[in-house]
Amino acid sequence: HLRHLFRLLFRWATRLLPVETSSYASLEAIGEMAEKLVAKHFPAPEEEEKKEEKEGAGAEAGKTATEKVTIEKNKFAVDYGHRNSAKMDRMEVIDSFAKKIAQPAYVVNLGSPDRTVLVEIIRNTCFVSVVTDYQKYLKFNLQRVVERALEEDSD
Repeated sequence: HLRHLFRLLFRWATRLLPVETSSYASLEAIGEMAEKLVAKHFPAPEEEEKKEEKEGAGAEAGKTATEKVTIEKNKFAVDYGHRNSAKMDRMEVIDSFAKKIAQPAYVVNLGSPDRTVLVEIIRNTCFVSVVTDYQKYLKFNLQRVVERALEEDSD
């Protein structure tokens, strides 16, 4: 049933590419876009503390000093891909995002990240989004997701 449904719904699509923002594919434009995206999805610990203080100081009163200092480190990865474009250096694009993320609060983990910054350059346009569970959903490859679901059903 699932395989038949897959053929009907996704006959011509094999992979989803979520896009949150886009810009011209130059290092300057990508750097500007990275600053905005990082500010939105990867706030610095000081900004989160200020936000929590505004939301409710009463909840903070019950915490000890060690609980206030302890910051859970979130894991992130930057996934780069390109199609019909070979002019951009892979590491320069990845560094333009990774270096803007607050490193003490966020740690690079390529194996099992909490958030993944997807950077896709197609011709002369750069498409970017921040997603969760990218590895869990097999990099949004629809056919592999359906195959895994079929395997789980057969077990």
